[in-house]
Amino acid sequence: MKEKLATKNFILVCATNLLVFLYPYLLITTFPFYIKSLGGTEMTVGLVAAVFSVAGMLARPFAGYVSDHYSRRLLLICGLALLVGVSLGYAFLPYLAAVVLLRLIHGVLNGCVSTSLTTVACDTVPQSRFAEGMGFFGMMTAFPMAAAPALGFWLMNSYGFRPMFLVCAGLTAGALACALAMRYRRLSRRGRQRIGVSAFFDKNALPAGIIIFLAFLPFAGVSSFVALYAEAKGLGGTGLYFVLWAISSVGVRFIFGKYSDRHGENLPIILGNACFVLGLLLLVCAKGPLLFDISGLIYGAGFGVITPAVQTMSVRAASPERRGAASCTYLIMIDLSGAVGSALAGVLVTAAGYRAMFLLVALFAVASIVVYRRWGRFTASAFKAGAR
Repeated sequence: MKEKLATKNFILVCATNLLVFLYPYLLITTFPFYIKSLGGTEMTVGLVAAVFSVAGMLARPFAGYVSDHYSRRLLLICGLALLVGVSLGYAFLPYLAAVVLLRLIHGVLNGCVSTSLTTVACDTVPQSRFAEGMGFFGMMTAFPMAAAPALGFWLMNSYGFRPMFLVCAGLTAGALACALAMRYRRLSRRGRQRIGVSAFFDKNALPAGIIIFLAFLPFAGVSSFVALYAEAKGLGGTGLYFVLWAISSVGVRFIFGKYSDRHGENLPIILGNACFVLGLLLLVCAKGPLLFDISGLIYGAGFGVITPAVQTMSVRAASPERRGAASCTYLIMIDLSGAVGSALAGVLVTAAGYRAMFLLVALFAVASIVVYRRWGRFTASAFKAGAR
């Protein structure tokens, strides 16, 4: 009998994820303008994005350890409550130094919240429908792509930055209310690992982590600079770009979540990375809004294809007691891709311009395919335990 997926707890987990990710996607294209309004440059935009990613990356080992050995609930609820405070700080401390510090704190809290929430989702989804369930969970990051950038621009242009940050505070408060209503896995107080590398990370999740690091590295450049690029080249606003991105990401998840559960990650990894490369090539070639928006549609499809498959790969060989460490390993590689990608993109834009940057970072998606085909598909985390 097919296990039930749409339980009350799973719905609450997905609702929390939706509200949590509305926050960063509302800021993803408007925050560079906020930085520049405070006197920052393009290089500052890239460095602030890198600070956010590095902070989240450094927080994840702690979050994974606490999730596995102490309390998923306490970490998630405290993190969300503090995120409300960060939103208010953005609203009432409009100084570049203060914003950089708040972005650092935001990164730490984002690392804690997303790690604990992903671990709770792994506990909630039936194992026989894991890729499908995590695909739905991941959709809650795709819906914000559709609504949040346009909402952010509207709030910024119509009311200014402060109302936008107050809206972020309200969304995070809603996520906190959902988190308070969830049920959480009880953790055994026996057999806690001593603090060390093996307690923080799961080696079986490393292949998936490296594959997703390479695949997502170009996204840091796109997310940080696509709005500035579109404005400089007269390609129109990025509202429709992100709407199409989100629609394609959501649509293909319905297909490839189920596909990955039945047939594995081989095709999704190859096809998803191919979409990333094609989306970047179209972005560079775009002379007007039509091709620009189509590039967003194709790039977004890459996320919907690859993410459920690789996330399933990251926890396939992990026991329930190691899901926090496995989630940490996977997510920290995504953070690392953001940190490296943002800093690299800022340097490349300054040295060679937007188009050269987009073309060069596309090579990392090609490398992701090579790493999977040469190594990842032979590891314990691959479909059918390393089938050759």
